[in-house]
Amino acid sequence: MRFFIAALLAATLSACSVPVATTPTTAPSASETRAPAATSVRVSPSLPSATVAAAPTRITDLSQVFHPLATGWRPTTPTLMFVSNETDTSTLVAVPFDTSGPTGPATRILTFAGQGWDLRADGGAIAVQVSSAPPRIATWDIESGTGQWISSSDPPTNDATPVWSKDGRVLYFASFGSDQQATIARVAPDGQGKTAIATLDRFGGFEGLTPDGRGLIWSRGQAGGSAEILDIASGANRHLDDVARIVSWRSRQPRILLSVGGCCAGRPGGSLVAFDDSTMTSRVVADRTPNGIAFGGAAWDPTGTRIAAGKYDETSPYDATLVILDPESGATRPISDVLGVGVVLWLDEGIIATMSSVRSASTEVVLVPPQGGPSRTLYRGGGIGRIVVIRP
Repeated sequence: MRFFIAALLAATLSACSVPVATTPTTAPSASETRAPAATSVRVSPSLPSATVAAAPTRITDLSQVFHPLATGWRPTTPTLMFVSNETDTSTLVAVPFDTSGPTGPATRILTFAGQGWDLRADGGAIAVQVSSAPPRIATWDIESGTGQWISSSDPPTNDATPVWSKDGRVLYFASFGSDQQATIARVAPDGQGKTAIATLDRFGGFEGLTPDGRGLIWSRGQAGGSAEILDIASGANRHLDDVARIVSWRSRQPRILLSVGGCCAGRPGGSLVAFDDSTMTSRVVADRTPNGIAFGGAAWDPTGTRIAAGKYDETSPYDATLVILDPESGATRPISDVLGVGVVLWLDEGIIATMSSVRSASTEVVLVPPQGGPSRTLYRGGGIGRIVVIRP
């Protein structure tokens, strides 16, 4: 799921990657011990490419970056938030919902000039990787309608993939120089107190935070990417697997659900693997098979005993269907009419999934009852690669 932007930087990144469940997502998804303010699926990396395209315009004025559409907006009930990419415009959208579906109209909050983004846990501010020359980081406070530059506009620094801390008091991002290394920095939301916490080789982008907020999930810039966790306090890194990404978490071990394989040519999807990050061991939950069965986006249920997943098979090799999977036996059962599954979240309210057919450029966000029954449309738009759930 890796999405890249062109910039003036000689970095060696792969031309193919793990299919997006996107993700993320994404990053902690619906889990047994949900983060108190937000649940999200992966941060889609948006990093400098080795292929140099037309240089972006140098942007110094925040009015060129952010265009508020609903100043003063704040969530008051459980709310889905995501970025819809339509006609080269990135728009932050909010949809209130409950078990019955949307509880109010979708609100278009903000358009912005950028790719990589992350939302503060309370939904009140967004951090954006600005498509400038060089790329840099800015934030926008939705309630007050004010912005702030976080990183410098001076070359040769290229700043990318912002991630908020759990408490919203710190931002993390990557700074690239002229080599293939990235310095991972921590900075206050006003741009002060920038501190380097690690240097990573072949950095391919952040995926988000671990559920406890102590680790940054990232991927290497290589074919199929990788699943990595950087300990924020020590700067130590743990490599989980290659050609893999973290799609969901639960509280007990093995707590991490990985999507492994599926790169690079041919049919999409890979295997689902339960990973124990205390013993660094794993077991296959659902394997990719030679006859075309594979899995895309997936999520533990709120109790951590079942998995909702997008399944590819010989009858639907490119548009995944939504199934419920038993992690012990690997048995699956279809639960809805959802076709073209991408992002998957399993919440107390039900299963949230994006639906985007290979024959259509639009994306539909749906709420699916786990016990079966018709899905309910929450939103229909373009290019949705990550969903955040805000609980005020």
